[in-house]
Amino acid sequence: MKLGGASFLLALLIISIGLGPRFRLGALDDGRAIDLRPQDVLLPVAALVTYASAAGTALLDRRQVWWRWFAIACYAAVVVTVVQLLVDDQVSPLRRVAFLGRHLLLFAVAVVACALYRRSGGDAGKLALRLLVGAVAANVLWFAYQVVTGQATVLIGRAAGDQVDSYGPRLIGEPSSAGTGTFFAFAVALALAAYRAKLMSAATAVALFVPSAVCAYLAESRTALVSIICLVGLFVVQSSHGRLALAPRVALVGAAGSVAAWYVVHNHTERLSGGGLYRGARDRFQEVWTPILDRSADDPVFWVLGVGPGGLPSPALPITEAHNILLRAWLDFGLVGGALFLGALAIVAVHAYRVSRDPGVEPYTKLWAELATLYALVVAITGVALDSLTTVTSTHLLMLAIGLFAGAQAASATAAVPELARSA
Repeated sequence: MKLGGASFLLALLIISIGLGPRFRLGALDDGRAIDLRPQDVLLPVAALVTYASAAGTALLDRRQVWWRWFAIACYAAVVVTVVQLLVDDQVSPLRRVAFLGRHLLLFAVAVVACALYRRSGGDAGKLALRLLVGAVAANVLWFAYQVVTGQATVLIGRAAGDQVDSYGPRLIGEPSSAGTGTFFAFAVALALAAYRAKLMSAATAVALFVPSAVCAYLAESRTALVSIICLVGLFVVQSSHGRLALAPRVALVGAAGSVAAWYVVHNHTERLSGGGLYRGARDRFQEVWTPILDRSADDPVFWVLGVGPGGLPSPALPITEAHNILLRAWLDFGLVGGALFLGALAIVAVHAYRVSRDPGVEPYTKLWAELATLYALVVAITGVALDSLTTVTSTHLLMLAIGLFAGAQAASATAAVPELARSA
């Protein structure tokens, strides 16, 4: 497979998101450290290359009007952050800009991945699939090393990596249980999507699925395990490959889910037990959600603007995370901006789902449409208990999937134009 400039940058982007560690820049803001990741440096360079050609980012037809809504929602973050800088001086401008950059970076991942895919030619889909599988395999091997040696730490060590208290083994470049779990939920979604698109054999899909599910379990990520069970259930119910009727398939999934739930409750650690689940929900309600609701009752402006990106924690609301995707969208962007952002993502997911159901769609377009749909579902499920759109690993993977889907759809439409011309 020949790698041109666009293909090489696409490969670097996928590798940096799948494997890239965090590097600490030190305490730059009120004693809080700022992290730098390889993609933070790569994206501006890749953006310059892709924007050098208008063909890299131009919308082709009405089928991609959803991309316009997505762009509007992401850039609306700029307006919210600027307004917050003007009206609230309790949070430093550095932290505001850092969180603004995190949200704009999400859009940059999607746009750059789309443009690089289109400029990479016919092998872009195959290249992206192989690299993503390779990233999963590398993290599974690193997981295995941690389990065998008892070393639960990031690969680059305490001095350079972001070292935090967590549970179980972790990814090469991700020190949190939440990010680790959602990565392996992404891997499960990739296996199911590739099998559905007939770009991966059943044996290969199982070989990708099983280690990923096991790693999510070892990471003790409750939300990831729930997501994986839901993905499997959805796959079995919708599958056109099985010989069973709908009712037996639903019963089979229910039985498998019940057995898995029983095993987790009775045989694993306290964190995954019934009591652990109850205490986690109770703590979120008492320590996070109640203070947010109390603040909203005392401050009408809070309803409209929230606290702005980077506004947690603040003297008025000393919590670090909202532990819920809807609350976090409201806190970051206000009621209107948060609804716009989540609504744009929902539009993308619905459009991707419709494309994935089209029997005549090109295989790699179907693959990335399936992946974007399934992983958007993972983000929604994990978002019940996590800030799943501010966790770097989960959000970058979601935007990468959206960008690959947009690029594949655009490339497919471009390829269809000469075919129509010849047939005419």
